Amino acid sequence: MADEQNDPLFPNPQVVITQPSAGQVMTSGYFSIKGYDGSIWVNAYKVLSDNTLELLGGSVTPGGYWEVPVFFTDGSYTICVGLESNMSERVTFSVRVAFTVPRITLPRDEEIDISQPFTVGGTATPGFRVRIMTQGGWHDFGLSEPAARDGSWSKTLDIRNLPDTITIQAAHDAHGQWSEARTFRLRASKPIIQFPENGDITDVKGRISGAGGVSGAIVEVLKDFEHSFKIGEGDVPV
Repeated sequence: MADEQNDPLFPNPQVVITQPSAGQVMTSGYFSIKGYDGSIWVNAYKVLSDNTLELLGGSVTPGGYWEVPVFFTDGSYTICVGLESNMSERVTFSVRVAFTVPRITLPRDEEIDISQPFTVGGTATPGFRVRIMTQGGWHDFGLSEPAARDGSWSKTLDIRNLPDTITIQAAHDAHGQWSEARTFRLRASKPIIQFPENGDITDVKGRISGAGGVSGAIVEVLKDFEHSFKIGEGDVPV
């Protein structure tokens, strides 16, 4: 049986890119390079400044049509698709991401139990990281992972040694449109030790401090897991 891939009687039609088109401006960093024809598999490449090719991904070609999901940041790019023996024409396009202002939608409850992980989340521009800070910028919680294709993002915040009430905002890194502020009240259902931290070397007569517990109660600090004797005690503010 003839090999249709290489037999000159069954030539492969040249690979054609239908999306993006030449000169097109993509307003989302996430999209798919689409087209038709080629062999049973095609690779998509970004053409670099030195004319070498950087592999973006591949796709099977059921029915002659193919699709390669990609992600680009703002800029101008040239791509081509195919295999060594059958490459498409090169297409140059640009990406100008339409940024949306991030939103903090999670958690819905404003009372936060600090004995549990504090994870915030919301919506943002797909593919881009979100920076979380207290309002006014006095504490930076750092960057989230890139927002997913549906725009969702989340980040677990380190809230040790922070005031009982914090107000936070989110913005895309290097894009200064800040979200509406969310205020959370930090509480603990049980006492937790915040100082010294686990593994610290400290003065045996030094202070021990923490947070949580029932308002107005007395917190006892006990030695080791067997609670062999009481080290000290402190009042929980009302």
